[in-house]
Parts: sequence; structure tokens; C-alpha cells
Amino acid sequence: MIPAISVAFVLGLCNLDEIRQITNTIDLPLNLMLVPEMPTIAELASAGARRFSVGPAFFQVAYGQAQSVAKELLHALAQQNSAAMFSPSIAYDAMNALF
Repeated sequence: MIPAISVAFVLGLCNLDEIRQITNTIDLPLNLMLVPEMPTIAELASAGARRFSVGPAFFQVAYGQAQSVAKELLHALAQQNSAAMFSPSIAYDAMNALF
């Protein structure tokens, strides 16, 4: 049994004219992966995009924050002030409440 295709997903598609051309040609909803240089979601939706994914964005942001904290820790340790690395932070109970 071959599964049915329910969406078209085009990585890297950002051009509104190309989005319009594709959505006018296919009978599937178009899913786009959001990247920083894209037009607004309203513009993308107006061009015919119907679904949006964030791809690895959450991980990229998290790793970027982890890198910043690691640099701050190294600086704090050099200054013998490890308490500085904990500001700002989220309390354990607030973090657990997210899940």
C-alpha cells in the first residue's frame, strides 16, 4: 500500500512569486520551513502557503544560548564569580510547569 501525499514541502523556498506559481500548479497545501530571511507569514499565506515549520530553529536558538552561557561561565570563573552565570535563569518549578 502506498501512503497518500497530503502536503507539498519545499525546503528553502522564500520567493513569493515562486510560491504563487507552485500553489497555483498543485492541489496540495504548501508547507514552508521558516528561516530568518523570509517574507512575513501574512505575505507567505497570501502567496498560497498554508503550513509552516520551524525546522531546527528551536535547537539553533537553544545551542546559541548554551554557547553564550558557557562563555559567561568561563568569564565568571576567571573573575571568581560563578553566581553571575545563573542570571537570568528559570527556576526548576517554572521549568517543570512547562511540561
